[in-house]
Order: sequence, then C-alpha cells, then structure tokens
Amino acid sequence: MNLKGKVALVTGSAKRVGRVIALALARRGASVVVHFNTSSAEAEKTAGEIKALGVEVMTVKAELTKEAE
Repeated sequence: MNLKGKVALVTGSAKRVGRVIALALARRGASVVVHFNTSSAEAEKTAGEIKALGVEVMTVKAELTKEAE
C-alpha cells in the first residue's frame, strides 16, 4: 500500500511497538509525526531514521493524559 501524500500521527512512536509502526508507515511513503512524552533522545533517533527514508517527519512532545497538551 502506497501512503505517499498521507500523514500519520503515531503515539508513543519513540520506541518499541510505536517506533516499528512509525517506520513501517514511513517505508510506505507516509509523512510521520513522532509523538513522545519523556523519550526525547529516542524520538530524535527514530525521526532521523524516518528522515533517512526520504519522507517528512516531525516530533511532538505531549503528555496525552493532559487535555491541554
């Protein structure tokens, strides 16, 4: 499935299962928003791997249990 032109927001995508999902979507062409709460270094590493795949990526820090974030 080609996802070029689509944007995916993957919560908890700095590491573990979320990271695998984010990378899989990027490999299919989706731009990815890498969400993290406390895993800043891991999020930047994941974002770098996604960028190397040639798709757009951004990181977003948020505590999802807080409505304001």
